[in-house]
Amino acid sequence: MPTAVVLDGHSLTLDDVVAVAVKRAPVELAPAARTRMEQANAVVAALVESGAVAYGVTCVGLTRAIALPTSWRATEPIAPPTAT
Repeated sequence: MPTAVVLDGHSLTLDDVVAVAVKRAPVELAPAARTRMEQANAVVAALVESGAVAYGVTCVGLTRAIALPTSWRATEPIAPPTAT
């Protein structure tokens, strides 16, 4: 089996992409990258909870000045993938 490709947010190469897409190499998330994802998720969750209009988070495209109705939003937080 090919060596795992570790996603750290900085060093992904074309060879890494080929290893995953073609050679089916396993993928791992670096601990520092997981921490950054959790921090970003907390910011997004706070924006949604506050009802703020945040392009790409609560609104997109022509609705960019209008927050999406709460009924359209996920009711459960999206958790980052678990470590493998």
